[in-house]
Amino acid sequence: MRIKNLMLLLIILVIAAIAVTGCIGDNDEDKVPANDDIGKIDREKEAVYNDCIECHPNQVKAMRMESSGLHSVNACNFCHVQHGYIPACSDCHGLNHGDVIINCQQCHIESHAPRNINFSMEEGNYSCSMCHTDEANTLDANPTKHTNMTCLTCHTEHGLIPKCINCHIAHDDNTITDNCNECHETGHIPTKIKT
Repeated sequence: MRIKNLMLLLIILVIAAIAVTGCIGDNDEDKVPANDDIGKIDREKEAVYNDCIECHPNQVKAMRMESSGLHSVNACNFCHVQHGYIPACSDCHGLNHGDVIINCQQCHIESHAPRNINFSMEEGNYSCSMCHTDEANTLDANPTKHTNMTCLTCHTEHGLIPKCINCHIAHDDNTITDNCNECHETGHIPTKIKT
């Protein structure tokens, strides 16, 4: 019971701290806009962008291009509550990947467009295996030709699951190549056949 009370107190303190620092916004209106206020909010955001873009064009451009991320719906001053303040990603997001990865920019190369994840072939499989441990363990436990390849050989973009036929040819004319996993356990262990 005492832990629940401490957690409730902690939540109240965090909400109060966010409200005091302006992390929720800097006006006194309700923070969830009504549909007829959307245009007003967009104009206010655009005004902030126009102030910031003179000195920070790359960051504003990244936020505008990141249409699927939540960063693109906020103006610069949502995170940068005063000029020069650079928040830690964990201020809002916490350590999403546990305490294994504490440097967000290790994978998210542009904090203003966090869904833009970019790895290089030189890194090998190290960066991928920090989050994709099951896949890395599967490859290590079941050595095949795929084991010695970098993840980026097949997964050219983060989250992309390619079709095997992009590299491999069908066994014969009767083989259905659209779904190799009907017979093969997984692309990470193509030599293991389902029974």
